[in-house]
Amino acid sequence: MPGSRECTYCGGSGYTLVQFPNVKEACYYCEGSGNIKSLPPQKTT
Repeated sequence: MPGSRECTYCGGSGYTLVQFPNVKEACYYCEGSGNIKSLPPQKTT
């Protein structure tokens, strides 16, 4: 996996689209540097 991620707009500003194995894509808040800053709680369906 790439060490650096680009911070893109994902349902808001300052969010990046991250995909994990066995998990749907989710938007995570990241800093201006593009690094993941915090992971908001995800609702399970």
